[in-house]
Amino acid sequence: MPFWPEEFVQPIDRNHFAAVAGVALLTTFLSTSLWAVTPSLTEGNASGAAGSIVNVPITYDPGTAQIPALSFTLAMPTSLSLVSFSTGSVVTAANASILIGKVGGNINFLIEGLQNIPIAAGNLATLQLMIAPGTGAQTLNIPVSNAQYSDTGANDITAGTTTSGAVTVTGSAAAPAITLTKSVDKTSAGSGAILTYTIKYQNTGPADATNAIITDPIPTGTTLVANSISNGGTVSAGIITWNLGTVTAGGAQQQVSFQVQVQ
Repeated sequence: MPFWPEEFVQPIDRNHFAAVAGVALLTTFLSTSLWAVTPSLTEGNASGAAGSIVNVPITYDPGTAQIPALSFTLAMPTSLSLVSFSTGSVVTAANASILIGKVGGNINFLIEGLQNIPIAAGNLATLQLMIAPGTGAQTLNIPVSNAQYSDTGANDITAGTTTSGAVTVTGSAAAPAITLTKSVDKTSAGSGAILTYTIKYQNTGPADATNAIITDPIPTGTTLVANSISNGGTVSAGIITWNLGTVTAGGAQQQVSFQVQVQ
């Protein structure tokens, strides 16, 4: 049999073995941790004029984690308001949904699905934000906070980088400018006379006027002539109303009219 010199034959030092094993485990942990990538959340930027609606995207990257649920909070400036939002493709692909709750000036977002499917990297949502009319040129920051993530086992995942966005207000939005001119075909009339009133209108502004309406009361001391209201106008409680729809910017002058009989 082989002969081992005495200096090579030593009893096992259990403390030494444990220490070596601990180093091995620590090395494994460090190597795993160094290669792990924590999830990140990014809010995009947008710009627009006061009175306009801008689109602000929210994207994220799960890193190396499997994340089926996350939440975060946006602190909305007073000059911005959430009109609506569209759900991102990666949320839809995971059969997840977005729930929001407003608390003061904060908007809380919860994104999760019933099937516990991890959400891939990409666009979570696009926010449609209204810039309040009259807001001056400035940058409106929208801080993002309280980003929280959970894995498929409902365990909390350490959050990584969170990047806030902003909306740059460039000035006032283009607005329509409607001019109205009302006239009557007679300067004087006695009892029983028929008067024809004409209202001319035109949009001289740089933007279309949508859902435009003209209202005009029946003059005191007169009676509306039946079927005399033009352009589909209607009458109720002594008020004539014309629903004009869209009045195109820079379009030609148009008119509506009605007739009354002097009492």
